[in-house]
Amino acid sequence: MKKIQNLVLASLAILLGSSLLFSCQGSNDVLPDDGTKTTATTPVTTFSTTDSIDCSCLVNPADTIYENEISMLVFMREEEKLARDVYITLYNEYQVNIFNNISLSEQRHMDRILCLLQYYNIEDPVIDEVGVFSNSDLQELYNDLVAQGLTSSIEAYTVGATIEDVDIFDLEENMEETSNEAILTIFSHLKCGSENHMRAFYSMLTANDASYTPQFISVDEFNEIIAGTNGPCGGGGNGPGNGNGNGYGNGNGYGNGNGYGYGHHGNGNGPGNCTGSGGN
Repeated sequence: MKKIQNLVLASLAILLGSSLLFSCQGSNDVLPDDGTKTTATTPVTTFSTTDSIDCSCLVNPADTIYENEISMLVFMREEEKLARDVYITLYNEYQVNIFNNISLSEQRHMDRILCLLQYYNIEDPVIDEVGVFSNSDLQELYNDLVAQGLTSSIEAYTVGATIEDVDIFDLEENMEETSNEAILTIFSHLKCGSENHMRAFYSMLTANDASYTPQFISVDEFNEIIAGTNGPCGGGGNGPGNGNGNGYGNGNGYGNGNGYGYGHHGNGNGPGNCTGSGGN
């Protein structure tokens, strides 16, 4: 979470000296896109309602939740909203499908975290308005990233890569600070989805003769992610299964066919009551 404050400062610096050279459902969250602008469509402003959320994918939630875990869930709920809202705003500006596709995936990420908030009776910090946040750091960051992204489509793709960069970092940091299996499983799903998104934005940058250098995760991890392929991130079922590692070694999968092993990138083969969430 402390990386968000650093990112606020970094984004301000980028705005002052901006350069174009920046080195439990559904299908895959990033569809093929050639990066061209489509014809104008109705701006995206829809939201998922709490009544429509399927929370059957919670895996063995701990009886007790600690203060640090409450803080991470509240923060990550709004951090996923930041990603969604930035992509909604950039899609409305550029009408490039990648922003619409990934904004829908970010909504599912928000829903997953909301399941945890509801289970533990934690107050939801989300304000149902695009670009409005309870957390002042995230509010400032949203404003800065949107300002940067609206300068050009290349900057918009760079903003996307930056958001996924810090999201992966924060998820990994949080996963080191909890042993709650339900949190670990859902955060693993989200991290897998963010890796898919990172590959998609990087592909758009390279297609436009630009690049991206990671600011938060290590260069080695970034290269490993970029070298990977998009795939389903699983849903997390009730029964343990054998995980086939996908770049990060063998994990213990949870799910029905495409379950996701917490802490590992694996496809679970064990029984479960929740189908995979595609590449979310």
